[in-house]
Amino acid sequence: EAFGNAKTIRNDNSSRFGKYVAVQYDEHGCIAGASTETYLLERSRVVDISAGERNYHIFYQLLTDSGIRSAWSLPPAESLDVLNVDGQVARLAGVSDAKEFAVVRRALPAFGIGPPEQAAVWRILSAVLLLGNLAFSLASDAAGADDYAQVADDAALACAAAALGCEEGSLRVALLQKKINVAGEDITQRYSIKAAQICRDALCKSIFAALFDWVVGRINAVSRSANPRSSSIGILDIFGFEQLQTNSFEQLCINFVNEMLQEQFNESVFAAERRLFAAEGVEVEDGSLQSSAERLRLMTRMLQGLDDQCRLGERGSDEEFFQEIGQKHTVRGICQQEQRGVFSISHYAGKVFYTTDGFVLKNSDQLPPDVTALFATCVGLESVITILNGGTPADAGRLSAADPRASATTSASSVRDSAPSGAGPAGGGGGVSAFKLNLSLANARASQIEEAQATARGVGGAGRGGRPPPVGP
Repeated sequence: EAFGNAKTIRNDNSSRFGKYVAVQYDEHGCIAGASTETYLLERSRVVDISAGERNYHIFYQLLTDSGIRSAWSLPPAESLDVLNVDGQVARLAGVSDAKEFAVVRRALPAFGIGPPEQAAVWRILSAVLLLGNLAFSLASDAAGADDYAQVADDAALACAAAALGCEEGSLRVALLQKKINVAGEDITQRYSIKAAQICRDALCKSIFAALFDWVVGRINAVSRSANPRSSSIGILDIFGFEQLQTNSFEQLCINFVNEMLQEQFNESVFAAERRLFAAEGVEVEDGSLQSSAERLRLMTRMLQGLDDQCRLGERGSDEEFFQEIGQKHTVRGICQQEQRGVFSISHYAGKVFYTTDGFVLKNSDQLPPDVTALFATCVGLESVITILNGGTPADAGRLSAADPRASATTSASSVRDSAPSGAGPAGGGGGVSAFKLNLSLANARASQIEEAQATARGVGGAGRGGRPPPVGP
């Protein structure tokens, strides 16, 4: 929850990713483990939040540790662009970020993430915050060419480079220019302010998403059952249907998935049962079902058109995508253009207005080759780089505890609080046993409850109107 949940206008602890959890059971019916697959992490939230909302919980929790703030020169949330809106930071009623951070630090060793790796996690999160705080201003070269971007604050750039573990000059170059090949010759193209901001944001989102995948992978490595023959019960937890004040690309993806699941539900639960009844000669009332098939076909074509805009590179635009909706995807009663840059889709759950601003950028969301090359020079980010390059969390292994600056250390209290009593040595060696101990206690508790319920049925007369004995909280 710390890494994947955030406050929205409707929910103080909203999951901003989908997940499928397979709860695994042994031959005796006891829980043997669990495996989690995640998808659709809301990457844009890392760099852009709306009024009244928050970024991911872990960022605010991190800032409650004075040692971490001091080590990486982190300003307060009110001064970090990715954590506030116009200087205002939304608060969680009745929740202490400091206490929640203590819970996170105590939980990580149970999955083999001890203090050295935790320090690496805090460093990566700090790098995201510092990168997101980089601002750009206009500059002109001596020849009087077109305006291009420059970093507005060299001190801020130095802090971000230190957290990333790279040279300040290398980071500056990666954020301000790119190389393109024209007729076999490499040409350096400088970025405008908008292009530099896009590059910065893509870097922040990619680093955080890779770290999130790494955390999930480490949890799976400990919680997954080692028995390949174990049975499982699957639980799908997705975003609900979303209709916000401003609906963008993320809401279109979420609602597209919900349309597909609704259609699957209708087919599996209602349509298939009707066909079975008809085959057996059983008459059933012919209730009407709202099909999402036509909407799904339209939205699929729409997303394919958006992909086409992304393939055009700098020639692709939100405006062209919006025009294409009017020309190719307008269907009476389902999809239509509204005001400029806004279109609507009448979903099974209701009509939603989508703003196309940012659609092309969010759908492409790729790191420029120059930024990818920068990662190869970063000290201690090898695991994150492995995931960014398409590797799995299992391939990534452990985070490097190497600190690119000898003077940068987390507070002693952070290290002490990170290792709860009985959690094992600093490297997290006690993590597996701690997890299995909790699992054993959970199974024992379940057996205790079952025995109490059996006693209630046989002796306490629960089936005859009597009350079963209490079985504890």
